[in-house]
Amino acid sequence: MSMFKNKAFSAALVIILLSGCGGGGGGGGGSTTPTEPTPTASLSSSSSSVLLDSIVTLTWSSTNTTSCAASGAWTGSKGTSGSEDVTISTPGNNQFSINCTGAGGSRSASVTVEGYRNTEGVTVDGYIVKLTSLLIPMILILLILQKMQRLRTMMVSSPSNILMET
Repeated sequence: MSMFKNKAFSAALVIILLSGCGGGGGGGGGSTTPTEPTPTASLSSSSSSVLLDSIVTLTWSSTNTTSCAASGAWTGSKGTSGSEDVTISTPGNNQFSINCTGAGGSRSASVTVEGYRNTEGVTVDGYIVKLTSLLIPMILILLILQKMQRLRTMMVSSPSNILMET
């Protein structure tokens, strides 16, 4: 019977020891991968509205990126930060965009620059005419009309005086 007691005691001891271990706890639910930082991008212009054929300076910067590409009214591969002079030669809105990419994704930024024509003067039948180019002919016409009126008045009042005054 002593052997039976030892086996029973040994079995009970094994059960107690195994239940005290708690099964290992499961390891915390799997591995976590560190996330990459989110990129940022910004783009600005030295002016928002300029005369055609004027130059604006575009300035861009980004963080957490490895490359940038331009699109819209400018194109090509760009550094992750910098500036570039651009001539505005198209009337209306000129949109410039930059897209910068890094391990955490990509970000875009845009800026619009309006190009306008110099429209000094008066529009006549769709043409722009400077006021000074109209003023001189108008004055000459008025002087001629005034002289013609004086001659007409003189002819009516005394036709013989016309030869003497002119």
